[in-house]
Amino acid sequence: MDAKKARLQRRLEKPHGNIVEEAKSLWNKAREKSLDPKVRSELVNQIMGLITGKIAQVATRHDASRIVQLCVSHGTDTQRESISAAIKDKLVALSKTTYGRFLVSKLLSRSKGKERAMLLKRFQGHMVKLGTHNVSALVIEDLFDKVLSAKQCAYLFQEFYSPEFVHFKRREGNTLPEIVAALAAEGDAKKAATVLSYSLNTVQRMANKGLLSLGFVQYLLWQ
Repeated sequence: MDAKKARLQRRLEKPHGNIVEEAKSLWNKAREKSLDPKVRSELVNQIMGLITGKIAQVATRHDASRIVQLCVSHGTDTQRESISAAIKDKLVALSKTTYGRFLVSKLLSRSKGKERAMLLKRFQGHMVKLGTHNVSALVIEDLFDKVLSAKQCAYLFQEFYSPEFVHFKRREGNTLPEIVAALAAEGDAKKAATVLSYSLNTVQRMANKGLLSLGFVQYLLWQ
């Protein structure tokens, strides 16, 4: 068996290997830039017919992740929403994988309304773990740079300041300077110091992972 056939055989032996190979053949046609949009739409329909029910299982694979990303980019709103629903419970785990994180970022940037709110809710309680992980930090960077409004950013980023804010977030006055100032005004200097210490430790963990060049880390440092 030559090398090419051996690689194909290994791909086929993976979970849903035959389906992914069939979907990849359709993807190769659908990704042509000059393709008629109607033809591409029909190819996306065919791909969705193949991968529906298996999206979460195959999205960590290099080839399959690109296939699903194409469906997010060129599918209908309904198709994109079905992909979001399929991976919502795997969103955190996918964010930590080399290829799955591209799908997560693509979905977040393309999502709308209730769909986006559903996806963002899955990040709550996991911001520190994701933001200090070499791979998923890039998803947080995309959130910060392309998805979150200033208000949403301030709300979610509270988790970087104290474990307390994982479960009890402030709706207003929730940037780090505002939180520390409020605690000091309340006479709780010890808690203010604890928040600052935790925030510094979080950023130090990011620095140790070589993440200081990321915009959201620079934002934390600026605060």
